[in-house]
Amino acid sequence: MDTSAGSRPAVKSTSETVLEICHWTPQLLSFRTTRPAAFHFTPGHYTRLGLGTADAISDDRVWRPFSLTSARDADFLEFIAVLVPGGAFS
Repeated sequence: MDTSAGSRPAVKSTSETVLEICHWTPQLLSFRTTRPAAFHFTPGHYTRLGLGTADAISDDRVWRPFSLTSARDADFLEFIAVLVPGGAFS
């Protein structure tokens, strides 16, 4: 997630925690994560989420774009995911 603010260098990514997962159908779910204080967005924007190990030796993260479905001022971030059989995020 791009968390740039003013003239400070942009933070390229942060580690967040999944707070809640809601399964709507066998193929559709929504999930909420913690939100970095410096992360700002406009409704309709998307961010890239990375899943996997992020260590200095073997960065095996898989990145996917997700539209933000949370309110701009919410203290969490919310996303909707369509599950793909055999997919890296599924």
